[in-house]
Amino acid sequence: MPACSTGDVSNRGGERRRDMTRRNMVAQTSDGPVLLVKKLGGLLAIIVGCLLTAVGVTFESGGTTFVGVLFLILGAILLVLKIIRRNEGSSLP
Repeated sequence: MPACSTGDVSNRGGERRRDMTRRNMVAQTSDGPVLLVKKLGGLLAIIVGCLLTAVGVTFESGGTTFVGVLFLILGAILLVLKIIRRNEGSSLP
């Protein structure tokens, strides 16, 4: 028989309830598809931006490098907006 005090068991139950509440709050967002599009779009823009920037620098093409940097900035902005939107109204420390 394990040596557990009653206080430990009730405390674990409280932690479980808080954890389940936190999971339910995250799972019940109405902005799920919007956040996914921003995340995937941001990652794709960063990848394309890196490739274009590398090609532009390699072939000394100022226009390609400029477009690549613009894609990098766009990707970063999309990811930052996604993170800000996800954390709106969050009561977590």
